Amino acid sequence: MPTPSRNCFTALALRFQRDASGNVAVLGACFALVAAALTAIVTDWGSMYLERRDQQGVTDLAALIAARNLATPDVAANSVVTANGIAPTAPLSVTVGHYTPDKAQAAADRFVPNGTPVNAVRVEVPADTPLFFGKWMAGGETVPIVTVATAAITQQAAHSIGSRLASLDGGVANSLLGGMLGGNVSLSAMDYDALVDSHVGLFEFADALATEVDMTGGTYSELADTDVTVGDLLNAMAAAGVVGESSYAAEAALSHIGQHSQADTLTIPAGKLFQLGPYASLAAGDEAGFDAGVRAMDIVNAAAQVANEDHQVALSFGSSIPGLLDLSATVLVGERPQGSSWIAVGDPGSTVHTAQTRIRFDATVGGSGILAGQQINVPILVDIASGESTLQSIACGDDPATDALVGLSARPSVADLWIGEPIAGWTNFDVTPTVVPATLVNVPLLARVNASAHTAVTNVNDTPVDFTAEQIAAHHIETVSTTTPVTTAVASLLGNTSLDVQALGLSIGVGAVGSLVESLLAPVGPAVDPILMSLLDQLGVGIGEADVWVNGVRCDGSVLVN
Repeated sequence: MPTPSRNCFTALALRFQRDASGNVAVLGACFALVAAALTAIVTDWGSMYLERRDQQGVTDLAALIAARNLATPDVAANSVVTANGIAPTAPLSVTVGHYTPDKAQAAADRFVPNGTPVNAVRVEVPADTPLFFGKWMAGGETVPIVTVATAAITQQAAHSIGSRLASLDGGVANSLLGGMLGGNVSLSAMDYDALVDSHVGLFEFADALATEVDMTGGTYSELADTDVTVGDLLNAMAAAGVVGESSYAAEAALSHIGQHSQADTLTIPAGKLFQLGPYASLAAGDEAGFDAGVRAMDIVNAAAQVANEDHQVALSFGSSIPGLLDLSATVLVGERPQGSSWIAVGDPGSTVHTAQTRIRFDATVGGSGILAGQQINVPILVDIASGESTLQSIACGDDPATDALVGLSARPSVADLWIGEPIAGWTNFDVTPTVVPATLVNVPLLARVNASAHTAVTNVNDTPVDFTAEQIAAHHIETVSTTTPVTTAVASLLGNTSLDVQALGLSIGVGAVGSLVESLLAPVGPAVDPILMSLLDQLGVGIGEADVWVNGVRCDGSVLVN
């Protein structure tokens, strides 16, 4: 039988169990604790968000300023962070590198730390933010925040290497251009001057070329890989619009070249003419935002050299050269180095080359005196290696239109000149030719005269050249040479000729024959030198010289590329 006390306890327990009058107060107390905790978390989270946002803004600014000061990016970034009241908990991480704005690449892969050429900076700022209510949860009064920003600067230039082409002799230029393109090109010196003085926008020309070959929706890179005809190039120049004081004459000259040559049947890869660097991934016709002008004559010459599949042109000047009975020339044009084009657009480090060139002249003069009725044949060999121009630096200044400064390094071509006969390697640009003395005249039973001469332009080094904004706008050409410019190459060579006279007739004196031959050779140098220089001008090469210029420069300032 249950005791009374146990019954009483049980009754009270049951009563307490059924009594719900205090539930709201208990739940309210629980929710109050949760609300307080949430309030603390939200408050600290909001504070951290604001601190991170402010710090990110400072980091963005530091990256932008650092990108504009690539010479001392760490100093620039630290100055910005300090000036804006951020106290880093560790040294800033300032990493320079190369940024490629290529949509085909994943965003995370576009910035390459320590990549070259340097055009971007990544800045990481480590700092602490205070906690208000969450100290007991974090075990400290602050939490670390690291903000990162990457900024890139667009500093690009287009540059070329070739010849000054100040004035071309119509006859020599026609012979060479007609020989390379086939046909009968007959332009006047004024026509050539008009082509030299006229320009076309590089990207406008590329867009017109894409239209000319029916390439729609393709990129500039795909255009570079496309085979085009020289006729396509001529038509594209006309469609893009030739600009200059003699633009009408230039357009007429382009039309004449197309109509009087085999331009429509000669094909070349467009990429051998131009490389558009960071713009290669753009679709043809997209706005590149880069104003670069190229001379019409340069496009014609470069296209003719590349299109000449035989890389050999035979020229005959006949007896039209005063002082000579006959003069002929054979021109060999080598391939430019792999990956090089005549014009390059891009960042510092882009390089362009001239084509290696070899020329053989065969000059004939008439004999006199004891050599009357005889012909003296003089073989003259000229071997000019490839010249090089590399984009070294771009400084935009406060106002790029007036302050921009582009630095190139130009390496003139080394050259060898001989009087002699090549017995090996003359048509193979991969080897050094072997040259032996040449027989100038051989009169049976009387005399034989052999001759040899050699001169070289060597010790050619890179030479820095700067172009101001004014020079770039004026398409100024700078000639770089580590030697005295050679304008009398053949005459100088003949002056150092060694004659080997073999007197076969008993009554003939060796000295008399040698002196006679020397006097007969005197007009050869003055006659051949102007033709040699005109040929070299049009081929874009020089003896110990390099002509370089900047087609355009782009300075857009720094932008965030996070």
